[in-house]
Amino acid sequence: METSLRQRSSSALRERVAVIGLGSTGIAALKNLREAGFDAVGFEKNPYIGGLWRYTADQQTLSVTKSTRTNVSWQRFQFTDFPWPKDPGNYPTAAEVSRYIDQYAEHFQLLPHCRLGLGIHKLDRSKDADLWDLTLKDKDGDLITEQFNRVLVTSGVQSHPVMPEIEGMEHFKSKIIHSIAFKEPKDYANQRVLLVGLSNTGGDIAAELSDVCPEIFVSHRSGLLIVNRTEEGKAPTDHRATRRANRFVLALNRHFPRFASYLANTALELAMKYRMKVQPEWKLLPAHPITNVAPVMNDHLVSLLRSGRVKSLPGVTSFSPDGHTATFSDNTTLSNIDTVIFCTGFDFDHSFLGDSANPFLHPTPEWDNHPNSNNMPYARLYRGLFSLDHPDSLAFIGVYRGHSISAFVNGDLASSAIAQIWRGHHALPARAEMDTWCDANYRAMLAQIQVWRTVQVGQSAKEFETFLNAAAGNGLNEKLHGWGWEAWRFMLGNWRLYRLLMDGIDTPFVYRLFESPRGEKGRKRWEGAEEAIWRTNGKSVPAKKYV
Repeated sequence: METSLRQRSSSALRERVAVIGLGSTGIAALKNLREAGFDAVGFEKNPYIGGLWRYTADQQTLSVTKSTRTNVSWQRFQFTDFPWPKDPGNYPTAAEVSRYIDQYAEHFQLLPHCRLGLGIHKLDRSKDADLWDLTLKDKDGDLITEQFNRVLVTSGVQSHPVMPEIEGMEHFKSKIIHSIAFKEPKDYANQRVLLVGLSNTGGDIAAELSDVCPEIFVSHRSGLLIVNRTEEGKAPTDHRATRRANRFVLALNRHFPRFASYLANTALELAMKYRMKVQPEWKLLPAHPITNVAPVMNDHLVSLLRSGRVKSLPGVTSFSPDGHTATFSDNTTLSNIDTVIFCTGFDFDHSFLGDSANPFLHPTPEWDNHPNSNNMPYARLYRGLFSLDHPDSLAFIGVYRGHSISAFVNGDLASSAIAQIWRGHHALPARAEMDTWCDANYRAMLAQIQVWRTVQVGQSAKEFETFLNAAAGNGLNEKLHGWGWEAWRFMLGNWRLYRLLMDGIDTPFVYRLFESPRGEKGRKRWEGAEEAIWRTNGKSVPAKKYV
């Protein structure tokens, strides 16, 4: 007879960790936790790993479309210790990213520890032990409860579609969908399509529909910043964001946030005016603050607007009783609409969290009642990661913005830090200090939404990376970001490598380059890191390498 987990000794469960969600972040977390010595198991509701990067025709499941490409260059869109097997081109396709994640999982032998096709029904504190009860739902709808000592939630914020309520929607006779259900452009051939919301998703869908629709209408409430992936046939735009440049910008933003935002917005708006030749009637400028909403990465939107294939409209205020007409904030109307696609984003789905696991239960009335919060719930998490009630056993990645433009880097570094903290190699502060940090960050976010809407809660990216580096024990704070003896010794003894790290492409491998200052009580170093850094920058590997 099989022994129930509830009957097993607590010592047998001491190192058992559940990872909820096996997209790119969850897979990296599973690897880092197992590398740190935990008996980590990953759970995923889909029958595959990779999350949204795996295309599916299921209209209830978020996925890329077949033509999706990354918004980050391949040189920066990598795990910290696993380079792309071959150069995929500047911006990999979704299929290439999905294969890359599969190859990562195979290389580190993670698949035997992945349990797929299991939905998460509930996570709550066990009533009879110092453990977590994780209730799973299998494909037949049967519930299975297992117990874990620790839980890391990596299901991400893109899990619950946001559909705004607009007057008259209930009478609209034409098709209304959320972007989650958009899969094939050919399904909308020759239709009159209205997109509501202009972000990365809205821009990508507009570009895809332009091949099959005579014209596309895009409704947006405000302006936006647009950045091309590649400028005038040169290197990818994000290659200019070197580590030295980023450190300067983040420091400026830390001490003079409004001035830093003004400078960044001014530079990008001038580029849109004079380089892209953005026209006033497109209503793209003035744009939102870059600190609140990231720019849209799109190489086609401006040319489509210029050609008239895409038409810019103000925000939708209502749908008419005739069932085929939309009215906009300037009182203009659009008739004979065949399909409306809401590109209005996603929220974190916290419906499976019991009270003991739910960081959204702390009262945040100022946030909840502010129109610029967009009805987005606010999670109270230390450093955007740790449960305040159970920091030694419950953490989340993805509820708060990461420090990097690369989701792979964000998930890899954050889970590496969490693994080292849970191993006892880096101590979290006392509860009072964590509460103080959460209060200060809450006030900072309230100040941010006084200026404009935001799509995700965040924190100081510079402070966040510094915290993660220290917790993971990767040596970056000591050798690259400080002015102590370790930094001077590395710079003077490895000048070419130092210059490449600071002024070359900011590759993820730097996080695995150095031995941990804590020795074995830090994340594992990757011996191939330096070679990967040189090669990713298009440089030959020097005979004398850093040791």
